[in-house]
Amino acid sequence: MCSFPAWRTPRFAQCPVFRGKLATVADERIKGLRGLIKVVKLEDAVAVVADNWWRANRMLKLLAIEWDAGTNGGASTESIREFVRFGLEDSSVTGRAQRRRRRGGFLLRGQG
Repeated sequence: MCSFPAWRTPRFAQCPVFRGKLATVADERIKGLRGLIKVVKLEDAVAVVADNWWRANRMLKLLAIEWDAGTNGGASTESIREFVRFGLEDSSVTGRAQRRRRRGGFLLRGQG
């Protein structure tokens, strides 16, 4: 019969906003729960390490996590669309890129 050392399973939650940060984690609700090994706080994520996946997943869901969205917190589909639209209407683009833009094509990096 095979014997394995104690397995540890992490479950991560990463900030949902690009370049956002972890503000606070209230882990009091999961302290003392069976199987908990450690709560790891990173710059933009938090991980729960437990003795199996199911427990780690359940404990992660019980955490009260607050994120600092930073400067990208106000980004939306519409703001990104406007940013791209502004770039496409930029009159400083000339030559091959301008012709492709008129035809609805696109350029890959280095095809200038």
